[in-house]
Amino acid sequence: MTDEALDVGNENNEDDDITWALLRKYWKYMAIFVVGGVIALIGGIFVFFWYVGTSAVGGQGTWTIDQFSIGNIVRWVIFLILFELAIIVIPTAVILGGLAFWWWRNLPQEEKDQFKGRKTRKREAGSGGFTFLTAIIFLIMIFLQGNWNTPLGALSYSYLVFTWLWACIFTIIPFAIAALVYFSYKITKTTNA
Repeated sequence: MTDEALDVGNENNEDDDITWALLRKYWKYMAIFVVGGVIALIGGIFVFFWYVGTSAVGGQGTWTIDQFSIGNIVRWVIFLILFELAIIVIPTAVILGGLAFWWWRNLPQEEKDQFKGRKTRKREAGSGGFTFLTAIIFLIMIFLQGNWNTPLGALSYSYLVFTWLWACIFTIIPFAIAALVYFSYKITKTTNA
């Protein structure tokens, strides 16, 4: 191990020690945040169960899967997200955000400086959105083929699989073009240097 790697490791340990010392000192506030998060999670589960049983899009919970269409599923998910936002997420964010703001305002300046002075760790790279983009393309393809409001029971399994496969192919093409452009740029840059 190099001296530089050891220094980075020591800095991270010092930052962790400072963080844990501050968390131990303000454990009551952290407990309130954790309890608030757990209450919000439980509330979110109850809102989900309530929505499943009362949603007009799903026939108040009586529809079978083959009665749903892609359009119904998208509407159902959008309304679920809106209910969760309105009933759980926004009130929780306001309450816990207000508490965090009040706590931060009353925190002594030297402890604020300790929090601000900590080094943040780099985040790991995510998926790049491949699955999300593929799902969007899949939905667009079903819409363009005129099967948006067709019940899922009327669509063959092979149709859904092949449509998903084509959506994957249409998703790979822009990523492949971007990779080719990037690597050709890097190659020309290193060749000219």
